Amino acid sequence: MCSISLHEYDHIYRESSHKNHKNSVSDIAFDWLETLILQRKRGEQEFLRHHHKSLQVRNFVGVLETPCGTIIEILPKTADTENPEADRALLLKMLNVVYKVKPRESTEASLETRQGSLLEILIARFLQEVSRIVHRGIRSDYVRIKEEAAFIKGRLRIAQQIRQPISRQHYFQIEYDKFLPDRAENRLIKAALRVVGKSSQQMENQRLARELLFVFDAIPCSTQINRDFSRWSTQRDMVHYRPVKPWVELILMRETPWFLQGKWQGISLLFPMEKLFESYLEFLLRRQLLPTYELVPQSTLHSLLRHNDKAMFQLKPDMCIRQGRDTKLVLDAKWKRLERDIDKYGLSQGDFYQMFAYGQKYLEGVGNMLLIYPKTPQFETTLAPFHYDEKLTVWVVPFCLERDELLCPDNMLPRFFLSTLTLNKGDNRE
Repeated sequence: MCSISLHEYDHIYRESSHKNHKNSVSDIAFDWLETLILQRKRGEQEFLRHHHKSLQVRNFVGVLETPCGTIIEILPKTADTENPEADRALLLKMLNVVYKVKPRESTEASLETRQGSLLEILIARFLQEVSRIVHRGIRSDYVRIKEEAAFIKGRLRIAQQIRQPISRQHYFQIEYDKFLPDRAENRLIKAALRVVGKSSQQMENQRLARELLFVFDAIPCSTQINRDFSRWSTQRDMVHYRPVKPWVELILMRETPWFLQGKWQGISLLFPMEKLFESYLEFLLRRQLLPTYELVPQSTLHSLLRHNDKAMFQLKPDMCIRQGRDTKLVLDAKWKRLERDIDKYGLSQGDFYQMFAYGQKYLEGVGNMLLIYPKTPQFETTLAPFHYDEKLTVWVVPFCLERDELLCPDNMLPRFFLSTLTLNKGDNRE
């Protein structure tokens, strides 16, 4: 197995033509990645794009494993200087918040020191959670057993017994309940253990995966993933299973994009960076919102126009802050690097048309709106306001991912939030 680490919008090359390039992969892996481009259906998000003799990664981050065993790690690009360690830590922090896969404080430092790649860190965290379940005890449940026996046990299945051939009438068709660990949660965990056991290249992770698989040896693997997830119990005796559920969901690919669904079941944890940034902001802003306000994501109250008494072209801002039925503030998150030295700062005209529509429909043409971009060395403070007219204004605001600070004008945030500074304070608030 081999692995490469790259950033958003980097290029992947064939090893045969770019042998010494750090982003080169084997011809087999490159050909498989090309098939992903061909399989993409109309309207689906683009993960890779042909660029002459290379493949350019789009705005997806995470880990992808090819059938030949090549591990491709894609990290967010937030600065001019590439720092894989810092970018990996940032991605892990965002995943912890958005997907609620929070690490244990006592093991976090040791895991990140011991493991090099994002994949190994994620696998180690998952294995630690499964270990805690094993130490507290694997839960069992009553399972209905149907079998043919020489004696009656439980309940006789009368309809099946009547249909018994004469040669087997000395046997009984019975059914009974047996207390077994064969339940949906354990089947899913075992399926996830098998996946990570095949994908990990780190000796400690491989050893722990084998030990845990031995513990789950008597439990069958889940063959109907969606059905078993719907049966995941939330009862009090299963409370110690809750931390592992988000990990199992990620590993068994309930969150994966279109191009990873199929026969290949390797580790593939890829996330659209735009959506990840938006969800991360939503979580942090919601925690600091004053109790008199409500944060509504992806509001669908208004459409652009009506035709034959039907709404057309729904307007869905990323977030709205409401007080009762009144919308007080519209916020839209954009994962894009702005620069003060280039024309119009690199802002998109289409984004401002979109914000104008939001302002007219949600704010009735009066109020403030925020366009939030990640803070970079070229974009560290709020830009001068953009006025549609004297009543409707857009503020282009940086968000510092290192300190979780929304660097908004001081006269705006106190109206809605508990603090104008670190939005990630108070980890115990839900």
